[in-house]
Amino acid sequence: MSSDSSNWVYSWRLGWVYEAPSSTDSASWFYSDKLKVWLWSGSDLNGFYYHSSPSRKTWTYLLPAEADASGAWLYYFDTEDWQLVSP
Repeated sequence: MSSDSSNWVYSWRLGWVYEAPSSTDSASWFYSDKLKVWLWSGSDLNGFYYHSSPSRKTWTYLLPAEADASGAWLYYFDTEDWQLVSP
């Protein structure tokens, strides 16, 4: 993936994440290098992300930070499964 390196940030929960340029301040697309997927979310969605990859399109929920020690727990609504993501 070719992208501007200034848009990459390190998240202690998800590892390296790229924030795509957006025309709005309230929602953005994010690429998770760890998950190898695009996630879309907005400031009013409170932990909910739309997960988009060639093989899967679904809503996910990111458990709040105080609920886990490190990494992130993601809940997938299509399969009703949890996944622990370690950065």
